[in-house]
Formats: sequence, structure tokens, C-alpha cells
Amino acid sequence: MEQKHTRLGIASFALSVLAGSGSFALFAVALVLSRVRGWDHDAREVGKVVGALMAFALVAVNFVALGLGVAGLLQAERKRTFAVLGTVFAVLQIGLAFVLVLASR
Repeated sequence: MEQKHTRLGIASFALSVLAGSGSFALFAVALVLSRVRGWDHDAREVGKVVGALMAFALVAVNFVALGLGVAGLLQAERKRTFAVLGTVFAVLQIGLAFVLVLASR
């Protein structure tokens, strides 16, 4: 009988790809909004807070994807391709977020 992919691995992969897409979209929106002139000070501060909260949420989603990927790797008698991909993508995104935080100081 053919082995099936682990569902935890598929969930990990899907979450890490969605978080990566969200991170890219957040970066693109922040880049566009940084070029906008004529905003008052309060609007800029609200935008910064919302952007920071979204970044924290995306990192949290990556930690969930990492946990699901590790759980998927530990399942026996299943294909682990998506678990490996989800784990690798989540670790890369968490590492990139960590580097960006350190570089911004």
C-alpha cells in the first residue's frame, strides 16, 4: 500500500507558505506606504503599530508551522516531504525575521 503524506506536514507547509506570502505582502505595503507623503503624524503611528502587530502574528504562525512540521516528521509510516518543506520554510522565515530585528537596531 502506498504511503500517504502526513497531514501535519501538509498543514505545516501550507501555513509556512501563507505566512511567507503574508510577510512579502506586509513588506510591500510598508514600502509603498513609506513613500506616501501628506499623512499626519497619528496616521503614521497607527500604521507602524498595525504593521508591527501583523509582523508578530506572522512570526507566531511560523512557530505554529514549525511545531506542526516537527510533529509531522515524527509520524511513522508516512511520507515526510511536506513536513520537511514546512519546517525548513518556517525556520528560514523565523531566522529572517530575527535578522531583520537585529539589523534594525
